[in-house]
Amino acid sequence: MEKKIRIIGLGPGENPSPEMFSGCGRVVASSRLLDLAPPKMKKTAITPVRETMDEIAAQRDDGVVVLVGGDPLFFGIGRLLINRFGPEAVEIRPGVSTVQALAARLKIPWDDAVFLSLHGRRHDRDAVRLLMNRKTFVFTDRENTPAALAQAMLNRLETCGCGDLADDYRVHVGEDLGRTGERVRRFTLARAAAEKTFSPLNLVLVERTGLAAPARLFPGEKDISHSRGLITKDEVRAAAMAAIDPPESGVMWDIGAGSGSVGLTCALLRPGLEVLAVEKRDEEIANIHANIKKFRAFNLTAVTSPAPEGLAGLPNPERIFIGGSDGQIVSIIDSGHARLAPGGRMVVNAVLEKTKKAAIRTMEDLGMRPSSSRIAVSRGHANRNLTELNPITIITGTKK
Repeated sequence: MEKKIRIIGLGPGENPSPEMFSGCGRVVASSRLLDLAPPKMKKTAITPVRETMDEIAAQRDDGVVVLVGGDPLFFGIGRLLINRFGPEAVEIRPGVSTVQALAARLKIPWDDAVFLSLHGRRHDRDAVRLLMNRKTFVFTDRENTPAALAQAMLNRLETCGCGDLADDYRVHVGEDLGRTGERVRRFTLARAAAEKTFSPLNLVLVERTGLAAPARLFPGEKDISHSRGLITKDEVRAAAMAAIDPPESGVMWDIGAGSGSVGLTCALLRPGLEVLAVEKRDEEIANIHANIKKFRAFNLTAVTSPAPEGLAGLPNPERIFIGGSDGQIVSIIDSGHARLAPGGRMVVNAVLEKTKKAAIRTMEDLGMRPSSSRIAVSRGHANRNLTELNPITIITGTKK
């Protein structure tokens, strides 16, 4: 009968006891932890992981101890071992994680925190999540350093026109926790971005200290900055949102965005979605920036350009919403369709009859099989003195 794989986590500064290796002939660990194993044991480096998994499978009769830092099931190798060998094949002894250790050093509760690993990821994309969360622990790597992370956050704030919010964030960095030379430091974003002396063994806590954004996932017209009443009305926006069906991640274009109300709502509903509001008028760009700042919708970016010219440099989208076209609806749909992901959805809000007909005809020519709904809204007190708003046709097409 094959022996179980023993996965042992060590807390910061903790050394393994001899009993942890009892009955086992091989230890698998990082180079830092291999030196803590008994000298007579056979030793295998934990990387490269794929080859190591094969070696563990071949050596199970010897009895294998996998020695790791912290909790093996918390961004650790425990998940990989369970997926490869099954839960019945492993036994796990968790150690104190670096998150617990850093929280204890800082005396900050961590049960309400968000956790993010940047190992092999792009920190510029994840900067959005860090800005939107109240408290985030971040596992860094040699590329995604605390300095690079802080700089990405500063860049995103500047891009959103919210550079003055940088002081609302603090960056706590725990280095070499539990080892000789341990230190825990606290920075502003600017100071963290300028610091060059972080130890490679570090854990970051990004904490937002400023006021939280209004708790609105569907802000009303009165909450959103706009000009001269030029905003997609709430009832129409709700119907457009149902047609768009924004995905949890990916990219959305909000073309002819105006105040950006539709893109803003998608951004608030889907924090993992990158929303690009394309608008050529400076007055409306100012409104979009004001709304980003008010609602902390840092996954929404204003793109100052007419369409379709301004679409060329944007990442390919999974969703396209066209709220305004300035008579360019055919070329916008053509350009958008060429870039839209297969299975992606395009939604047009049409006020004018000629816009509606041109949009439907163009989508049909592209094989998108469009459907349409006409939304007529009446507002007033109960059934008295109702005001009829301009009807809107919502046209939806899907790319094959």
